Amino acid sequence: MDIAARGFYSPMERAFFDVRVSHPGAPTNSGFASPEAMYLDHEKKKMVKYNHRVIQVEKGTFAPLCFSTTGGMGPQAMMFVKILAKHLIRSNGQSLSNTMASIRRRLRFELLKATLIAVRGHRGRYYQKALPIEEQDINLVEEASNDDV
Repeated sequence: MDIAARGFYSPMERAFFDVRVSHPGAPTNSGFASPEAMYLDHEKKKMVKYNHRVIQVEKGTFAPLCFSTTGGMGPQAMMFVKILAKHLIRSNGQSLSNTMASIRRRLRFELLKATLIAVRGHRGRYYQKALPIEEQDINLVEEASNDDV
C-alpha cells in the first residue's frame, strides 16, 4: 500500500490506498474491451491482494487507485478525487468545479512526469562517484610515540 490517511472517509478512521498506473496500449492491457474493463480488472486484483489484510490487521478501509498514462481514472480513483475535493472545499472555500479541475490537472501532470521518467530515465542532478577509501586524502598525521622521543 502506498498511502495511509486518517480521517479521509470518516473521523479517526484509517484509510489505505494503493496506486497503480498503467498504459492502455501496453501488450498486457490489449485484451480488455474498454479502458473501464481494464480499470475494474486492476482494481479487483488490488482488492484481492490487500483488502482482507487492511480490514483484519490494520482495522481500516482500502481503496485501489488505478490511473492510466492517458489521464483516465478507475471508479475508486474517481470517488477518491471527489471526496478529496470536498475536503479541500471545506478548507479553502473554492467552488467544486475549480477544485476538481485543479486536482485533475495536478494528477495529470504527475502522471506525465512519471511516464517521462519511465520512458527516458531520470535527468536530475548527477552526483560524482565517490573515490575509494584508499585514495582519500584525509590528512591524518601520525603522532609521535614516547619511544621515538
